[in-house]
Amino acid sequence: MATPIQRCGTRRLGLCTHFAGEHYQEQMENLLNQETEQGSQPPTQLEITQQVLGTKPGYYRGLGYGPKPPQSSRTSKRVNQEVLEEVTQLREEVQELQNRKGEIEEVTQLREEVQEVRGIRDKMHQYRQIMEKM
Repeated sequence: MATPIQRCGTRRLGLCTHFAGEHYQEQMENLLNQETEQGSQPPTQLEITQQVLGTKPGYYRGLGYGPKPPQSSRTSKRVNQEVLEEVTQLREEVQELQNRKGEIEEVTQLREEVQEVRGIRDKMHQYRQIMEKM
């Protein structure tokens, strides 16, 4: 009988990592050989390994070790609420600025029209002076 932890010479079924206990290997093989419900996907090697061996706390696949992500708590809910309130306030400010922009565009257009009318009035005044001289 093998010792509880033995060195794998080969990667049987691709599930054995550097060191593995014989009973872990058997559990992995059993999970791999279990029939799945019709239409469902069989578990991946990663899922089987995580189910049998568990996961390392603080370790994230592809990212390495790092701080745990915050759990949903009252603090995070409060922060989320604050963020939502700030987003709402910023949206209101954006709407107000867009309204102001519209008003400024209207005033600018009116000024251009007034300038055009003044130009026409000045030309009419010049034509009247020319007509009076005749």
